[in-house]
Amino acid sequence: MPDMLSTTDRYLDGTGLFDLQAVSTMGLQEEDLEAVLDTKGVEDAELSYSADVLCDSEGEQYVVHLMAKSDMARCQVEEGRLPEKANEIFLDTRLAQSVGCEVGDKITFYEEDQEGDKPEDLAYGEFEVTGIGTSPMYLSINRGSASVGNGQVTGFAVVLPEAFDMDVYTLMNIRLKGAGELECYSDDYKDLVSNVQENLEDTAGVQCEWRYDQIYDEAREELDDARADLEEGKATAEKELADARKELDDGWAQVTDGEKQLADGKQQIADNEAKLDQSQKEIDDAKAQMESARAQAEDGAAQVSAGWAEIEANEAQLNESAQLLEEKKAELEAGAAELEAGKTELASQEEQFNQVQAEVEPQLEAGRTQLQQMESALENLKTAVSDQETALAEMKGQTDILQGQIDELYGALEVPADPENPDQGEVPDQEGIQAQISELEGQKAALEEQIQAVAVSLEETRTQLAQQEETLTPLIQQTQQAVAEGEAQLADGRTKLEAGKAQLAENEARINAGREEIANGEAQIAAGREQLEAAKSQLQAAQAEVDSGQAQMAAYEQQIADGEAQIASGRAQLQEAKDQLPGQEQELADARKELEEGEADYLEGKKDAEAEIADGEQQIVDAESELADLKEPEWYLNTRDDVVEDYGEMEDNAEQIGAIGKVFPLMFFLVAALVSLTTMTRMVEEQRGHIGTMKALGYSKTDIAKKYLWYAGSATLGGGAVGIIVGQKLFPYIIQVSYGIMYDCLLQPDIPYRPVSAIQALLISFACIMAATGLSCMKELRENPAELMRPAAPKVGKRVLLEYIPFIWKRLNFTTKSTFRNIFRYKKRLFMTIFGISATMALLITGFGLRDSIIDLADIQYDNIQLYDAMITFSGTEEEKKDLGQWLENEKDVAASTMVHMEMVDVSTGEGDGEVYLCVPENTEEFQTMTVFQNRVSHETYTLDGEGVLLTEWMADTLDVSEGDTITVEAEDGSSSQEVPVMGVVENYIMNYVYMSPEYYEEIYGEPAEYEVMYAEFTP
Repeated sequence: MPDMLSTTDRYLDGTGLFDLQAVSTMGLQEEDLEAVLDTKGVEDAELSYSADVLCDSEGEQYVVHLMAKSDMARCQVEEGRLPEKANEIFLDTRLAQSVGCEVGDKITFYEEDQEGDKPEDLAYGEFEVTGIGTSPMYLSINRGSASVGNGQVTGFAVVLPEAFDMDVYTLMNIRLKGAGELECYSDDYKDLVSNVQENLEDTAGVQCEWRYDQIYDEAREELDDARADLEEGKATAEKELADARKELDDGWAQVTDGEKQLADGKQQIADNEAKLDQSQKEIDDAKAQMESARAQAEDGAAQVSAGWAEIEANEAQLNESAQLLEEKKAELEAGAAELEAGKTELASQEEQFNQVQAEVEPQLEAGRTQLQQMESALENLKTAVSDQETALAEMKGQTDILQGQIDELYGALEVPADPENPDQGEVPDQEGIQAQISELEGQKAALEEQIQAVAVSLEETRTQLAQQEETLTPLIQQTQQAVAEGEAQLADGRTKLEAGKAQLAENEARINAGREEIANGEAQIAAGREQLEAAKSQLQAAQAEVDSGQAQMAAYEQQIADGEAQIASGRAQLQEAKDQLPGQEQELADARKELEEGEADYLEGKKDAEAEIADGEQQIVDAESELADLKEPEWYLNTRDDVVEDYGEMEDNAEQIGAIGKVFPLMFFLVAALVSLTTMTRMVEEQRGHIGTMKALGYSKTDIAKKYLWYAGSATLGGGAVGIIVGQKLFPYIIQVSYGIMYDCLLQPDIPYRPVSAIQALLISFACIMAATGLSCMKELRENPAELMRPAAPKVGKRVLLEYIPFIWKRLNFTTKSTFRNIFRYKKRLFMTIFGISATMALLITGFGLRDSIIDLADIQYDNIQLYDAMITFSGTEEEKKDLGQWLENEKDVAASTMVHMEMVDVSTGEGDGEVYLCVPENTEEFQTMTVFQNRVSHETYTLDGEGVLLTEWMADTLDVSEGDTITVEAEDGSSSQEVPVMGVVENYIMNYVYMSPEYYEEIYGEPAEYEVMYAEFTP
């Protein structure tokens, strides 16, 4: 039904809905947006976010699809307003009803197995409701599925992009050039989307490779940094441990030496002097490091100089580009001047054409008038010939009638008397008969004179007609040729003028494009200059860093000088220590104790350091493994049919109604033609005398037929006009409002008049009825006026087939025999009755068939196929699930129960694709007592075992698969994809399913299924 599709198209265009949506397995970034905008056929695009979260209300858990506010999917506000702050939210009407929210209320979201006060991907956990309404992403009451909660989305919600806390965008909405001018369900629109989708697939391949390299390089850089940090930490730890070990060994050595050589103070002084020498060596090493730093600073200064040189080169290149741009601008202005000159010349040509047209049009009109007059003169002569021939034929017929009457009277004169009873015979009145004969012969003679006169006049008229045809025919042909040549000359001039206009429009468009290109070039040059200024700022900052480094080296030189002074001071202190040797005995004892404690700390620190190093090395190994397993991301370019709920179902429903609309008119046209044939036949038969009178008065067959054709035509056009108004406005309105129960977008139907369809239907009706009327008139118009003015003779009775079967015919009563004779006597009425009643009965049977099919579907589905009485969805802990399952097993009113894993998946083949529920029962035997697996055609039953799946019938037809074929089962988020064989096609009428055994699920997915739904059958 085109009106349903046009209403949906108007609704989607009004919301600015995108044409394609791109998602990536590794998210999207601004670089991806720029690449898509540069793709041929893309008009605009935007990055956005979405996430599935949970909320609670009165102990019930609801799944909410959270979306960022977008100009490419504008929501329809029914109450309140759209969000304007990051902590405000716009709710789906159905979601607001389910959770009991109104404008001004608060709503809180969380994630499954959440630890924290808000979902990880959101900046807030609680939002204030500012508005309620609908979204073009959901055309019907269905809200789709999700991978959280019970798997069924309750409704959507819209927040500002600032409410999301994500590193990358989750999706990209794309609008195509020229798509808004096409109806979204038309073949032209689908071809446009398909072509641009192919272009975007090339862009996606490039961006996926870029994204992979980016992530790989970042991960590799982080891994290298981590390895360097580990090596540095390891070296530092080893150095610290070595230094500690050295210090401990030195301490032990010092204590031992102190104990052994306490009396020998000179040796101790010598050791201290060695330490001072070591300090001097460290100072020398520091000086060497300082020299190295000075060399690095000089390198940095050289790099800054090189940077300034590069900036100067880029600036020169920008100046050269600006000069080229100015030259191109000059060329464009010259082209604009040529364009204006062309417009002036075209205006002159158009003025000349108008002058020629003004001169030629009166000549053509005069030629047409002369042609019409000559043709009218010929037609009048032909009409006169026809009328005289008709009158001559009628007079000859009257002459024949008079001759017959004269012959009858002569026969009466010759009747002899009865020879056996001559006295009793009646003698004819010969004088009276002779008088009648004389009168009739006089009339005949007068009529023959009239016939002779009419014949002479007819010959004269025919001669005049031949002369006129001989004279006027060449003139008519010459005039027609002259008119045709004049019209062709005007048409040729008009064509050339239109071609010139088109060429000027094309040149003007090319000049406008050139101006736009120049504007873009100027913008790029301005951006380049901004980048040069930014680079200059960076070089100035680098120069400042070099100057700062030189200042730091000066400070380091001062520190070295201070260190040398400290060594000198140490030597002085050593001299003092020589004087304190006798008092160091107690200090040696304290040092031994400290060394023992340090030894213990050293061993513990070494153990901890080795453990940390081992953990770091293992983390690096794990990261290396993850990096090696990193796969290139994938883009999924989804059309509206993929992302807008029930977008494709809307088209299917419209096509189903359209299919009915293609069949019903044929029946209506047949019934209308039959009714018209019956009506006009009866009308013509009842006016036989009137038709005969008009023919006798000289009216032609055409004039008589026009009366009835005009009657039927005016009735057809009047009824057709009323039918167009009702058929194109009322019926589509009723159908769309009825479907509005399921589709919100149809509650405000768009029902435009479709003149092409209306004219086609009106012409077909007009042709059928006029043909029926013409056929009704043809038979009567063939007869003579005298025959028409008499009542029509009844049809000749004939023996019917049943009369040749005596044992049946003799047993019929008089009324039944008369009925059978009339049936075969008036065959036209019989066939008209049969066809009319058949067409009407077909419509009734079709309507009742549709009604019975729809009503009985639920009974067949839940009485013969899905026999469970309840489906329970779990959202609690595993312990709670186990307790409920145990209780159901012990409950006497529960005959059977089993846990089931259910998730929405995508299935596809080369012939089609679709969405189905994947059902994996925990106990296949219990499940098969509640679900019948049977083929509708062959009645073959299946069991849920083996390596394969059972697919419901409608989806099997959609994918064009049968038993033994293979289909692809893919998770909705694209995380997994498996090819599985079809073990059987099972009967099903409501929704679509693919059934799989738990063993096969674990085999193909590598992990057991998680069961979140329970099927239960109660005891009768």
